[in-house]
Amino acid sequence: MIAGGTVPTIAPEIVFNESLNIDALCFSEGELPFVDLLKSDDISEVIREHQSWLSYSDFIKGKTVKAKLISELNDIPPVVYSLIDMSQYTVGTSVMHNIEEDNPPFIMISSRGCPFSCTFCCIASKQGKKMRFYTAERFLADVDDLVVNHNMKRLWISDDQFLIDKKRAIDILTGLAKYNIDIQFPNGLSIRFFDEDVIKAFKFANVKTVILALESGSERVLKELMNKPVDLEHTKKVVKMLRDVKICVIATIIYGMPYETAENRKECRDYIIDTGFDWIWAYTASPLKGSKLFDICVENDFIKQEDFLENNSSIFTGIINAPGVNPEKISKEVYQLNLDVNFVNNFSYKNGDYDRAKKLFEQIVLKYPDHAFGYYFLSKTLKKIPHTPLSEISESMNKYFEIIHTDKVWYDHAKHFQLCTDKHSEC
Repeated sequence: MIAGGTVPTIAPEIVFNESLNIDALCFSEGELPFVDLLKSDDISEVIREHQSWLSYSDFIKGKTVKAKLISELNDIPPVVYSLIDMSQYTVGTSVMHNIEEDNPPFIMISSRGCPFSCTFCCIASKQGKKMRFYTAERFLADVDDLVVNHNMKRLWISDDQFLIDKKRAIDILTGLAKYNIDIQFPNGLSIRFFDEDVIKAFKFANVKTVILALESGSERVLKELMNKPVDLEHTKKVVKMLRDVKICVIATIIYGMPYETAENRKECRDYIIDTGFDWIWAYTASPLKGSKLFDICVENDFIKQEDFLENNSSIFTGIINAPGVNPEKISKEVYQLNLDVNFVNNFSYKNGDYDRAKKLFEQIVLKYPDHAFGYYFLSKTLKKIPHTPLSEISESMNKYFEIIHTDKVWYDHAKHFQLCTDKHSEC
């Protein structure tokens, strides 16, 4: 049995220790190493001698592996989806994604690599810093096959740097427009490459939601701790331009970088609210193997071995214990940031866009039926929409009270944000 992918690449010791039936792991990309394996008369010899294959015995001996990357992505044969049972491949849904959609998204990439060196990221260690691309024509041909022959309704393009070649990105978006499918970029998009032409192309392709890889609203954190190439003033302009063409804007946020301060986190929170994102996804800093952040944490004893092994890819529970960062406190702050920005200070609600706010909160309670804040702010929003039946308003508020009075954690969150906790008072 063989395996490959992110975890085998960045943490082979975890795979070998937990999967005793694994004979070998492939490091980084698998196209060329698999061809070498399939063409061989002696598989054991290939695994032993190949730069990208690692057996358990060679792992114990300390064999060093490296990637064998394919330079021309167009050389990769198209996937024959008729041979695949797509029902076995599912992905999670989130706010802004249609959670009632029967057709799951097809996940594709149009490029590989990343030339940047963000501290928290391990992409360059897996795919290299040099960018490699499918041509727009080849990528669109693959899309056409999925739409025509496999009834694709939703497409998730999971590139790390989709926009880095502006002309190619616009050509792809322009070509996608005719299919009238739901298009998402779940990995987030680099803000620096947005301009009016790019935003027009997103609008033309009927992209309804854009996820911006912001990560922080603190200048110091971005430059000194993350090495993240984001211009905060440019970001504000991009958000406004996206909102002007009715594209919903999500930002990704990371809390808990070593040496981050409480003041930095406050700067980030204030920037988010001032800029006016429709939604944020806030996470804890995760020291992924292959990232500079992991090296920093190991060199300074900021993480415990047992915590790393149990939470290697966790982005919801802090494990970094460093100057300015307490893991338990950071985990709590991240969740409170989500509640603060997405609910208490929701941009759409505060600015009178109650129809959009209603849609957001409805999706939350559909996906998380025990989300107290979802029901509370749905009720408050419904109250603002003319002709909403009182029964609907009361139903949501009653559900909120039911949750906070049976779940102490939600009750504490309600008290923290000074929400109404007395069912008999005016809320």
